[in-house]
Amino acid sequence: MSKQDKKFVLAMAQSSNERVTIKEIREKLNQPSNFIANYRRRLLDDEIIKATNYGEVAFTLPFFKEYILQQYRFEQEWTTKKARIRITRVLALFIYSTN
Repeated sequence: MSKQDKKFVLAMAQSSNERVTIKEIREKLNQPSNFIANYRRRLLDDEIIKATNYGEVAFTLPFFKEYILQQYRFEQEWTTKKARIRITRVLALFIYSTN
């Protein structure tokens, strides 16, 4: 999946509803309708999501929503840890260079 596909799927996963309206996804991503339609079509073609009613989509795989949310939390934690490591290294280099 592309970066934009992942953003679309994450917007769906963050909804409290199993069936998510396209309007809700559009508002979360702050993108125009034609942009959303393009990624909706891609995910429908890849059978990651399915159309449920007019203007609504849902995940095709059971527990995919939970998986996406878990991956998002993991990536957020990993990014935070990497930032802490970088800051520690910069501080260590600064302290070493000033001595």
